[in-house]
Amino acid sequence: MKTKLAYLGLCVVILTAMFRLENFCLAEDLNYPELTVTPRASDRLKIEANIERRTRLQTHLSIQGSALITVVASLIESSNVDRGKDPKAQAPTAGLMIGGGWLAATFALSAFYLPYGSNYNDLRGLPTATVRDQLTRERLAEEALQRAAKLGKVMRWTAGLTNLGASFFLLSKANVNTIAFPVSAVAVVGSLIPIVFSHTWEQVWTQQQDYKKRIYAPVAGPILFQDPVAKNYLPGLGLSFFF
Repeated sequence: MKTKLAYLGLCVVILTAMFRLENFCLAEDLNYPELTVTPRASDRLKIEANIERRTRLQTHLSIQGSALITVVASLIESSNVDRGKDPKAQAPTAGLMIGGGWLAATFALSAFYLPYGSNYNDLRGLPTATVRDQLTRERLAEEALQRAAKLGKVMRWTAGLTNLGASFFLLSKANVNTIAFPVSAVAVVGSLIPIVFSHTWEQVWTQQQDYKKRIYAPVAGPILFQDPVAKNYLPGLGLSFFF
């Protein structure tokens, strides 16, 4: 009996030590979540840079869709101007300027501004020999992902609101007896596309942050529990929430 109790006691000590050691090592790793997350920010930057080169014309689709609808509505209204409401045809002119401006701006960005590729090229030459070097690299990569996300958010809200204003202007000046009126109404709804749907750059940053949060899930490990009634020990699974 004494031998059995001694054996159980030794098992408890060994399992507890293993559990604490595992948690200690993991806790040490979690001091730098930038180095623990999979994929790392630098790896994600590389992946997105490769995707960016292939799909650069699709990066700003939500903004371009909104702008294109505004341009179409402006062209239709310019052919059906209600001179009583809009004698100088200011509404279609404003719509063409705003919608056309966003189309030109986004196509120019797609051609000449590739944030993931340019930032990854800047990071490739950084040293990675020490933990400090790796941490610097990953934090700079995270900053690059975040900057792109912030720019995407500003762009989509600005585009959505300016196209919304232009569409309302078109609707207010449209002749209700022509096709320009329902098309302008559609343009009002279409201008909300970039407001409703987040930008690609925002989605990438949000997903990377979600991966980082998953590091802090509960840590499981083996443990022995004592049955208070039978006074014997039973194997079980322990969860640690000390993070």
